[in-house]
Amino acid sequence: MHPFRFLPRAVSHHPACPAIVLVSMFALILAPAPSWAQRAKNRSGASDPHHSVVLNAEQQHLDSIPAGVLVRTDLVSLTFTGTDCDYRVIDSAGHDITKCWMLHEIPVEIASMTDLEILSLPLNGIRTIPPELSRLHRLRELELDDNAALENVDAIAGMARLETLGLCGCNVSRLPADLSALRHLRRLCLKGNPMTRTELARIRRALPRCRVVF
Repeated sequence: MHPFRFLPRAVSHHPACPAIVLVSMFALILAPAPSWAQRAKNRSGASDPHHSVVLNAEQQHLDSIPAGVLVRTDLVSLTFTGTDCDYRVIDSAGHDITKCWMLHEIPVEIASMTDLEILSLPLNGIRTIPPELSRLHRLRELELDDNAALENVDAIAGMARLETLGLCGCNVSRLPADLSALRHLRRLCLKGNPMTRTELARIRRALPRCRVVF
């Protein structure tokens, strides 16, 4: 039997079906095309759950990125949110039982995730950005807000595709001397860092097309 021979019989039992078909056709014709931004987002895979991993250290009791995640070279987006340890947990006897679930370093294995475009590691205990991260040639968003121990960010000098860099609430007093490679950077957050006005002025001169938040 031809796969479409059932259609006439189905329509003959439902006189309204032709109208429904016509309305559906017009709806398809009139439906707005996706915007350029939406098409770009879809192409990037950042909104695809199959290419994104979101981890919450406090909820999942994690102090490292699971090995099964670190071998995911297909990932486009990786988020690992640590614990806000400004809030203490005190038991009934008055003892501080706060457990600060967080990363203390960025594993160099992340450098093998060559498709990675978004890396978000807020509220952790990271002290430095490993130079291996400069191998992530597609990385455009790096969020390290509220890593209070973070001081050394020299590795960002080699991250030429960065568009957004979040360093709010860290302990960064200076950025690399040469920022010329960061020509795509459009947003830089430095709020809450021990940075002098002289250093801030230097950064703004070096990145005239970037919005610097301080």
